[in-house]
Amino acid sequence: MAEESSQRNIFSAGTQIFREGDPGRHAYLIERGRVEISAMKGGQGLVIAVLGPGELFGEMALIDNQSRTATATALEETEVVAISRDRLQGKIEQADPLLALLLRVILKRFRWSLKHALAHKERSQEETSSKADERDWILENTRHHAINQIKLTEELERALDRREFELHYQPIMRSVTNQLAGFEALIRWQHPSRGLLPPCEFVGALEDRGLVEGMGLWALEQACEDLSRFHEQARQSFRLGTLPFVSVNLSPRQLHGTEEVSRLAEVLKRVGVDSEHVQLEITESLLIENPELSARLLADLKKLGFSLAIDDFGTGYSSLSYLHRFPLDILKIDRSFVQTMVKNRGSLQVVRAIVGLARELDMDIIAEGVSTVEQFEALTEVGCDFVQGFLWSKPLPFAEAAELLESDSRELRRLAGVPR
Repeated sequence: MAEESSQRNIFSAGTQIFREGDPGRHAYLIERGRVEISAMKGGQGLVIAVLGPGELFGEMALIDNQSRTATATALEETEVVAISRDRLQGKIEQADPLLALLLRVILKRFRWSLKHALAHKERSQEETSSKADERDWILENTRHHAINQIKLTEELERALDRREFELHYQPIMRSVTNQLAGFEALIRWQHPSRGLLPPCEFVGALEDRGLVEGMGLWALEQACEDLSRFHEQARQSFRLGTLPFVSVNLSPRQLHGTEEVSRLAEVLKRVGVDSEHVQLEITESLLIENPELSARLLADLKKLGFSLAIDDFGTGYSSLSYLHRFPLDILKIDRSFVQTMVKNRGSLQVVRAIVGLARELDMDIIAEGVSTVEQFEALTEVGCDFVQGFLWSKPLPFAEAAELLESDSRELRRLAGVPR
C-alpha cells in the first residue's frame, strides 16, 4: 500500500508502483529505498534495472502519454517524489515545436530499441570511445541538474510551510556624508542541509511553481515590519539625521495588473508603515515588455507614496527611449560597471553617462557592488548619490543590521577605510 503525503509516496517492499501496460500519469524520483524495473519477454520477467536514491523512473510515459513499457516494484520500503503529467504538460506545449517533435521522435525510437534489446539482456559491446564518454558525461550532468531541480521544487513547497525564508539587509550609504541611509532587503533561504542560499539558487523554481508572487508579497510585508523596527531603533539612538529607508525588489510577475497594486496597498495598510520610506526596485525588462501597462501601474504605485528604482540599469536592454515615460526616482548602476570602472575607461564613461542621464531626469543614483575604496572615490567624484557593497557590509540578518543604526555608521566607515 502507498501512503500519500503531498507529492510524496511511500511504498512497502513488494508493492508494484506501476505495471506494464498501465497509463503513465506520474514519474518518480527515489528519495530512499530501491526499485526494480522489469518487463515480460517470452512469458518471463526480465529485470532491466535496479534503481536507488536519486534515480528517476517512469518518465517516458509522462512525456509521450503512452502506456507503461515496464513494471516498477519496490524491493524494500521506498519513498519517492511523484511528478504529475499536469506539471510537465504545460512546459512541453510551450516548448519550441521542433524541440517537442525531436523529443517525441527520440522517445519513439528509444521504446523501439528497448523492446528489441530485451531479447538480449547483456550489451553486445561497450562504448569506450572518447565521444561516447563525452555523451555519457553530458547526459549524466543533464540528468543530475534535472533531478536537483525536481528535488528543489519539492523542498521549496515544504520550506514555505516551515518558514525557512528570511530577509537580510545590505546597508546603502550616502556618498557625500558617508552615513547610513537605508537598506536593501534581500531574500535568503535557510536550507536545512545546504545552509543559507541566495535567490539565484531558487527563484527560478519559485517562478516555475507560480510561487514568486506570494513570496514577493511576503518579502514586502516582512521588510515593512522590519522597517518599523529600524525606525524605532533610529529614534532611540538619536544619531541619524533622517529615518532609514528600505528597498524591496519586485518581480515582473507582481506587476501584471491593478490587482497586484491593490495587494501592495493592502500590505502598507496592514503593517502601518509610511510608504515614503519604502523603495520598490523593478527591472528594465518590465519597462520593455509592456511599456503602456507599466506606465499605468508605476503611476499607481507613486500615488501610494512608494519611491521607484530601476535595478541593474544598462544591462541587456535598451530602455533609454522609454525612460522618460516612467515616474522613476532612482537609477541603480549595475555592479558590472562599478567593478570595472577603475581600470576600464569605457566602464567609467558609461557610469558618467548614467549619472548625467539621471541628473537630467531629476533622479537619484545608487551604485551597487562597490568593493574597493578606489571605486567609492570614483563614484563620489562623478556625483553618485548612494553606494552599497561589500566595502561596507555583506547583507546582514535583521538584528545585526539594526545594530548599525546604533553606531551611526562609524563602524562601517572604519571597516571600509573610507574617510569621514
